[in-house]
Amino acid sequence: MNCPNCNNSNSEEAIFCVKCGTKLIADRPPEASTQSPPQAENVYADYNANASQAGYNVYGNPPPVKRLSRTKPILITAVSVFLIIAIIAGVFIFSMSSGPLTEISKAVERTIDAKSFSFKGEVNASGNGIKIDGIIKLDLDNRIFELYTEVSEKSTYQQHLIIVLIKDGIVLTDENGRVNTTDIKKNLDEFFDEYDKQKNIKKAEKIDWDELFDTLGISDQIDADLFGLTLNEFIKNLNDITYINEKLATYTKEKQDGKIVHSFKINTDKMTKELVTLFGEAFYLEGEDDYDDVIGDIANNIKQITGGNKFNVIFEVSGNYFSGLKIDTNNLYAKIELDDFNTAEIDEDAISKYNKHFS
Repeated sequence: MNCPNCNNSNSEEAIFCVKCGTKLIADRPPEASTQSPPQAENVYADYNANASQAGYNVYGNPPPVKRLSRTKPILITAVSVFLIIAIIAGVFIFSMSSGPLTEISKAVERTIDAKSFSFKGEVNASGNGIKIDGIIKLDLDNRIFELYTEVSEKSTYQQHLIIVLIKDGIVLTDENGRVNTTDIKKNLDEFFDEYDKQKNIKKAEKIDWDELFDTLGISDQIDADLFGLTLNEFIKNLNDITYINEKLATYTKEKQDGKIVHSFKINTDKMTKELVTLFGEAFYLEGEDDYDDVIGDIANNIKQITGGNKFNVIFEVSGNYFSGLKIDTNNLYAKIELDDFNTAEIDEDAISKYNKHFS
């Protein structure tokens, strides 16, 4: 079935487009009766007799037509990444409790505080691959962000190298000698301003969700206060191994080659049901049918991306630094490794080569 909005091809059973979230199946009108009712007979008499007890308008009006929530396309997109949002939000939690989220969050925080680190990564999918190798300098308090990376793209038909350099608020790309620059000073200033505003926040419920959703233009479709409270409770649960194993994934923690490895074997059906059940009320979902439809669509969308009902997400911690992330699915393998914390430096020769573009 093709989407009427973006023309993306979807399965015949899909209710919403996997690409843009547009509803594919319109509400069907009730089938017309083949027999005309007598002129004087109230065809809603039985309904009205029952509805009057429930407080409905009974003056001969037809029963209310059930409409699917217009927030579903948003929820279908958003719920799929709530787990990631929760982990990112967990960086701001300074809790004395222990657990997977706290350990990973503190490692991420320590990595950011390192001010610089090197990274290597790769992504492989359907015969195509990308490798990256570079250095990041990030000093949030002094509003510094610099990056140098070499991106090697390999496909069935070609292979080429792209160099990316970010310095002084300018993004420079060099693709086979073709150099382009983009000014992102305004974007960086907005990022650092938001960091200055949020850096003293300790708990997720203190984040101004109303302001965030208003910026995204969806504040009228989400109960921001309820969302914040629910997310905060969900974050706390991510330190509960029993909760994780029962509701989201199979979790293990072990030492490998001097690293602490946190492994999550995600069960798509289980995770999706839990997230929609938790956050559905904040998105104004109504009735069992709404929940079932959204759960099914989100699970199917994730399965199309991952190629199955289960996939692995692995976090690595080395020397109390966040040192690696791996995502392993039937359709995709991605990993990134971080090292040289607080000692990594961008090669001056690499910078001087492009000095004229920054002058």
